[in-house]
Amino acid sequence: MNLGQIGQKSEELSVQQVSATLLIKKNEVTPIIKAPKQSTKVVYKKRKIKPVPLIKKLNRISYTEAFMKYHNGNLIQFTENCQSSPSRMVIANGSDLMLDNRSPNKEVISIANIKYTLDPYGFEIIRLNSPKTPVTNLIDCTVSRNVNTLIIE
Repeated sequence: MNLGQIGQKSEELSVQQVSATLLIKKNEVTPIIKAPKQSTKVVYKKRKIKPVPLIKKLNRISYTEAFMKYHNGNLIQFTENCQSSPSRMVIANGSDLMLDNRSPNKEVISIANIKYTLDPYGFEIIRLNSPKTPVTNLIDCTVSRNVNTLIIE
């Protein structure tokens, strides 16, 4: 066998090697399969899966629209001295919640280690998602701790 034959043999092997097509979908591990008929080889590409956030901010609407939509049970109001009304709430997993600052001061609301800065007389609408239920969260308001107990079921 001469060097020319060795080069040809290498080329033949490379043609028969696995040719893979990369198929990646967002946040998934997708098998890559395309092998010669003699053998089947599955290769997995590892992708870091982002955890589902417990709380997600939603799009803005006017205060009047938000209040009319959420005042029947999915609303927590914070007063000037950072007290909340109601002080305890049970809410369904996946529900929206309105955080309403009725204070002339900027307030920082903390739920499950996520902080929301509410402007004076401002509000935020958030979606509560928890991978397991029930889960109890204590809500802090600026310097006041545990002003509300929020249970997600």
